[in-house]
Amino acid sequence: MDSSEGATAKDIYLSILRDLKGSWSDLSLWQQKQIEQVRNDTEICHNADDPEDRPSCLRKAFSCYLNSWLNPREDHAEGVYCPVTFDGHKCWEKKLPGRSVAPCADIITEAFHTHCQTVLPSVDTTNLIAYRDCGADGHWLTQNGNYTACKQYFDSCLSESGPSETHLETINGSTKVELLDEQTKNVVVYVFTGLAVTSVILLSISFFIFTHFKTLYCNRNSIHKNLCAALLLHVISLLVILSPRITGDETIYGEAWLCKSFMFLSFYAVPASIMWTFVEGLYLSQRLTLAVFKKEAPFKLYYFIGWGFPLVLAIAWALATEYAPEDVQYSAAGDIVKAPPNKCWSEYSKQPYHWIITGPCLVALVVSVSVGQQTPIH
Repeated sequence: MDSSEGATAKDIYLSILRDLKGSWSDLSLWQQKQIEQVRNDTEICHNADDPEDRPSCLRKAFSCYLNSWLNPREDHAEGVYCPVTFDGHKCWEKKLPGRSVAPCADIITEAFHTHCQTVLPSVDTTNLIAYRDCGADGHWLTQNGNYTACKQYFDSCLSESGPSETHLETINGSTKVELLDEQTKNVVVYVFTGLAVTSVILLSISFFIFTHFKTLYCNRNSIHKNLCAALLLHVISLLVILSPRITGDETIYGEAWLCKSFMFLSFYAVPASIMWTFVEGLYLSQRLTLAVFKKEAPFKLYYFIGWGFPLVLAIAWALATEYAPEDVQYSAAGDIVKAPPNKCWSEYSKQPYHWIITGPCLVALVVSVSVGQQTPIH
């Protein structure tokens, strides 16, 4: 963000503070930090394609947080709340565990809503809602609200509109909205799912052959079998993690221990697969270069490289991610209670801890390629 954009954003939230008869010093240190994060976050208003739309989006975002903090509702009961948040489309007020709902009419611009009522007069919009679920531990279960019903309504409205009407603004001042591209996301998920299921079937057949037919047993096939097992673990864990996108059942995200367990398995299987690939190359290199010594393959070392070392990496990554102090919980008054573990480690890609896994994997791949190029072929 350049300096002019930063000044504009600052002017916006200072103006809102004045309107609320508040000041910067009225905010806690954490609240000030949150406002600065919104100010510098290039993704919070990424749907505003026109630079002129960004100030409007930022005003909605700042108003969302500042109104909630400086004018808290008095009817809030004691308990753990999901914090107020703005996902680029709607301000989700802080909420006790349960489902928060919002009419689709509150999300789109008034002009577009009026237009859609004209184009689709038979559709009862009172039952069209967006929603977002708050978990029992005070974390939103998804990064954004679920706008599926709204999207379907918007798509129908746009499909019925004439070419001259498609320029109408739709969601809060933006004509290009990520949630309207849900179909593309679903295509990617379904293609991945089909390929993943195919991989599971073929890997299972391979694993069965290596295990069942004893006449095929040899050191090299034993390594193949372990590689198949690691790849199977990775694909199955990814399928489970992505299952809510396929089935719509987000139960796995509602149980932190269950979601984190499959995330851990996935991040364990990634280095395990790569390390067993490394072992494949290491074994072949040893057989070709050290065959004169007729030594038995050091399978204890291979098992440590393939299963033990990845387990150490996965545990280190899980601990670092679990106790990363990014998330907070709130009391009924909106005060910070403590810094709890991340909800299902959903923000892992934005943290540097993934290099605990990525770094050793890259080194193993580079070494494997180097050894492969230097190993003589007979």
